[in-house]
Amino acid sequence: MIFFEILILILLIYAAWKDIQERKVSNKVTLLILIFSMPLISENILNHDLSWYHAVIVLWLISGYLLKGYGAADLKALIPISLSFSLRQDIFFFFAFLISSIVLKFAYRKEKGAPLFVAILISYASTILMIGFV
Repeated sequence: MIFFEILILILLIYAAWKDIQERKVSNKVTLLILIFSMPLISENILNHDLSWYHAVIVLWLISGYLLKGYGAADLKALIPISLSFSLRQDIFFFFAFLISSIVLKFAYRKEKGAPLFVAILISYASTILMIGFV
């Protein structure tokens, strides 16, 4: 499963770079993140690691999008990533995402907003490094 996590990390690096440069991320990138997350999500389902908490996270993500906290590409990347993590990794990931996105929003004041794929990348990489691979 480490293979898929590394592929997701590479895609997030590319997406963060595109987000900084062009302020948009292709649907192809978010689709690949979803595809590479599927084996990890399947493993969580087989190991009974998906719980009510994951449903709460998905609802929280959707409400953040509806409240204009982040864009559709961010949401399309965050949902499969959140479902691919275990509960312990998810908690760390979302606190890291919350902190890094708040810092980016304050540091990057432009009309189009902060490049939140950078926050997703930072959170994903720190979760893998601090908590370990699935």
